[in-house]
Amino acid sequence: MAAALAARRPWRQAARNRTATSLAIVGAIAAAVMTAGPAWASSPPSSRRASLAAATLGIVGSMGASMPANAAKDKGPLEIPPGYVPADFMSNGKKEVGQKIVTPNGLEYEMLQAGTDKEGRRHGPPHSGSKAWVKFTGHVDDWNGPVFDSSAVRGARNPGRDDYVEIALNGETTITNGLFEALKLMKVGEKGRFMQPPLLSYKLGEAAFESDSDLPVVVNVAAGSPLYYDVELVNIVKP
Repeated sequence: MAAALAARRPWRQAARNRTATSLAIVGAIAAAVMTAGPAWASSPPSSRRASLAAATLGIVGSMGASMPANAAKDKGPLEIPPGYVPADFMSNGKKEVGQKIVTPNGLEYEMLQAGTDKEGRRHGPPHSGSKAWVKFTGHVDDWNGPVFDSSAVRGARNPGRDDYVEIALNGETTITNGLFEALKLMKVGEKGRFMQPPLLSYKLGEAAFESDSDLPVVVNVAAGSPLYYDVELVNIVKP
């Protein structure tokens, strides 16, 4: 019996080592998500695609798409991490066109056009880890203000996608937590708009950044700026 127990000890130690390594990796990735901003803010146009791919693969490949973006930084007693919406948030009734909904993190969403009335995960709303095709345009100042980002500009870099992009919810550092929260309120085919507070922006809104350099006019977005988005959930390709 003693010999059998001794033989098991190395396996137990190895298991402990693997657990410690996994926790260290998760911590490092969480820190990277916390400090990441839009890929174009620090990369020249020639390297943008590589940096976008590296950021996405680094998060999704290391620990999947369920990691709460920005969850690692202590911002006070937040009950819901930025980028997340309580599972039962919409359980009290369906949205109406023109109705404004405010999430626990302060995102203000308004549905402009209803989506499908079908039920099921492929019809929405999507969840953390879902992959969705999304059209969006991000503005500063208000919904008529200068554009700093858009799916049309991003999609133009990928032949065949044109005006939409595929997003892994809570798994991409180049997408704001505000957009993640808005998508989790939407059904396929739905169009809406939302205002996201700085908390749900890149780097929790604590740093300024420049717009996508492929836009006709470069826009400087000040730290602490609320951002305004038009958004459409085109399809859910992975529930």
